[in-house]
Amino acid sequence: MSTPQEIAQWLMDEITARGRNRSYQRRLVPRLREQFGDEWLYRNQNNNWAIDRRILKALGPLKTDNVIWDRSDQSWRIVDDDDLARIRERDEVRKQRREEARRRRTERQSERESE
Repeated sequence: MSTPQEIAQWLMDEITARGRNRSYQRRLVPRLREQFGDEWLYRNQNNNWAIDRRILKALGPLKTDNVIWDRSDQSWRIVDDDDLARIRERDEVRKQRREEARRRRTERQSERESE
């Protein structure tokens, strides 16, 4: 029987082999099932097949910052340093916008309560 670490290494090898091309989870799942069995897969809240969290946890130490997960299309990809910097900047701007929106909601709620 395979371990999460062995399967994570297989997954990392698959991602690396595709280079800058995306490695879609929906394409990896059937291959993972074929090589390692159903016990490493589950149905997520959207009823999609997903990779066991133990494998994803074991994948963490294997990957560099340049291997990213794109939640919007459920894929991994390798990005260069410039892309990574842009992604981090974009994420920081989004975080600041969320925090600002949260602050405004809190202020409006406080104003309503004080009326």
